Amino acid sequence: MIKPIEVYRKEILEIKKLLSEYRVLSLRHIYKFFYNKDADIIKKIIKYLARNGQAYVDIENSLVGLNKDACANDVDKKTLAAFDVMLMFIKKLTYQTRFEFPFQICFLTGEQQYQVIYVEPGDEQHINAVLKATDNEDVKYLVIVEDLEQVDKLTIENVYRYCVVHEDGKVDGYALEEASE
Repeated sequence: MIKPIEVYRKEILEIKKLLSEYRVLSLRHIYKFFYNKDADIIKKIIKYLARNGQAYVDIENSLVGLNKDACANDVDKKTLAAFDVMLMFIKKLTYQTRFEFPFQICFLTGEQQYQVIYVEPGDEQHINAVLKATDNEDVKYLVIVEDLEQVDKLTIENVYRYCVVHEDGKVDGYALEEASE
């Protein structure tokens, strides 16, 4: 006999894949990622995974991780912000993966590839140098800055949007002209 939760095997596997790749995400991220599924179902799946030791839910901080240690030690603000930016494209998303420095996340929407970069204040020159060596015309960059004043210090080609990500996950996106004003 199939357990009722096993009807959602695809979603269970997808959440496990997300957690193995990103280690920690907010509950908000998980719900938005599964925008086309009932939130109560996703909540039940998360509880099921936690009950079976396949995930850990930090209720106080609204986080879901691989385990308690991940929620305590592996929370990466850059990755969480990049995930928020990627979620702006969720309805067109065909593939996504976590990347290493200087990129946080790479994703596809149909034929278009995007890479999300998080630039901390003071890292602008370093990011400029790294990206100059890896210039790729086929990729559109989504560049997260903490302050729009950073944009004037960046010389990155193929920027689709500069983004400021707020703590609540709201993303303000600016084209180059808007960001420089």
